[in-house]
Amino acid sequence: MLQDFALSVFLRLRSVHGRINFDSHMLQK
Repeated sequence: MLQDFALSVFLRLRSVHGRINFDSHMLQK
């Protein structure tokens, strides 16, 4: 159960990080 919770948090942080990178790339253009 602890692994599932950690995995869900990790995926959520990774998706947020990817969204921030996407926004920064759009601002650079």
